Amino acid sequence: MENLPEIHNIAVINQPIKLTKKWCVYTLTDVSTNKIVYVGHIKLLQLFAFIDARLANVDLNKFYTIRVIELCENSGLALRSAMIKTRELGLKIVPKSRSFRVYCVNTGETFNSIKETCMVHGLQASNLSNHLNNKPGFNTVKGKTYKKINV
Repeated sequence: MENLPEIHNIAVINQPIKLTKKWCVYTLTDVSTNKIVYVGHIKLLQLFAFIDARLANVDLNKFYTIRVIELCENSGLALRSAMIKTRELGLKIVPKSRSFRVYCVNTGETFNSIKETCMVHGLQASNLSNHLNNKPGFNTVKGKTYKKINV
């Protein structure tokens, strides 16, 4: 029972169909120090997957307070807002790696790109991309599991 999250004041007022297109800017506050350690931007529906925070090497074993500070119409506006808030708080800006390799958990193979992986395993690039980005419904691709490896 002690590992259940405490939830306080989560409210988003919008039409559900429009929420799928919204981006949010959020902060992670370390509960032990009460300091904001990360400002992120991500699709609202992916908020609790912490895809962007994982890439920034945030320790996901710690306890954090997650606070959505803004909703945006697109990723560009969300990124701009997150960068402004990051600078305001004096936090280190960690550039996201745009280069990664693809690792197949089932076979142990490592590929230099999504395209190479798709050619070897006969996959559709969109399905593999959705899988690598933890999109709902893409837990595996043709029965295999893949992971991104930052270069």
